Amino acid sequence: MHEASESANDPFSVGEQKSHPVCAQSAGELTLESGAAEETQQRDHETVSKSSPTGFVAREEELRRQIVENESQLKEITGYVNQLNIQIHRWQLRLQKLNERNANLKTQLGVLKGENPA
Repeated sequence: MHEASESANDPFSVGEQKSHPVCAQSAGELTLESGAAEETQQRDHETVSKSSPTGFVAREEELRRQIVENESQLKEITGYVNQLNIQIHRWQLRLQKLNERNANLKTQLGVLKGENPA
């Protein structure tokens, strides 16, 4: 009973952690489509001609938009990585604490067995 209430307040608990990154705008899971980047790049080259000035300007604007989107996604993923690094550090501290507790309990058991041979 004590453990259940303790785990609800335990900062090391992973019960509420999500297993996949979630899109901040749509709240849906982020997925990677294998051919999506190639298709987008191929489509961009097919639709814009570099020979015409308007095509060049349109291509430049599209590339700038893609750079902004890419930087936004980089920041988002970096945030997820940082969150996971923090969680790993918490788990490492928890593991260290449990190992120290285990060693202490084994020492106490050894002392107890040494005092009261069965």
